[in-house]
Formats: sequence, structure tokens, C-alpha cells
Amino acid sequence: TAAYAGEWAPNGETEWNGYTIQQISQMELDAILAEARGEELPVATASPAPTAAQQTNAPVPEETMVDTAPAMGIETILLIAIGTVAVAVAVVVIARKRKVEK
Repeated sequence: TAAYAGEWAPNGETEWNGYTIQQISQMELDAILAEARGEELPVATASPAPTAAQQTNAPVPEETMVDTAPAMGIETILLIAIGTVAVAVAVVVIARKRKVEK
């Protein structure tokens, strides 16, 4: 529900451990729980409109998903930068070593 949406999807995720997640109203939760218990179903209302902090895209079913490259996180970018600097340093050291040997 809205009270816990930020804890389950603080970055706008739409999936958690393979389960689709979305914000629902308290009435929708009550209806789901009543159905699971075999009780009479209360009338459910639509979910509240998403706020700016929530992801507004509906999750795409897995069978329609196309393999795409994963988004690069800050860790990946940092590792690429460190690797580039390491290669550059190695090239400079080798070039200086060859120049001194001549």
C-alpha cells in the first residue's frame, strides 16, 4: 500500500525476487486478503494515481520482453574508468622503457 511503497520499491522497481510489485490502495489489499480467506469480498476501488516518486510504467510480461543490454550503474562506470587509467599508465610505462633502451 502507499504507506509501504517506498520501502518495497525505493528506486521505482517493478519487480522483487521475480514477483511483480505495484502500489495498491488499502481497499484493494482488503479485497485480496478477504478473497484469500474465503470471506465476502468488499468493493474494491482503483489504485491511487502514481506520484512522482513511483514508476508509472506498467511491467512488461516476461514472454514479450526482448533481450536488452543491462543499464550501466555507477560501479560499472567506475570500473571502466579505473581500467582505462590502468591501461594508459601501462602504455606510458612501456613507451618510456622502450625509449630509454634505445
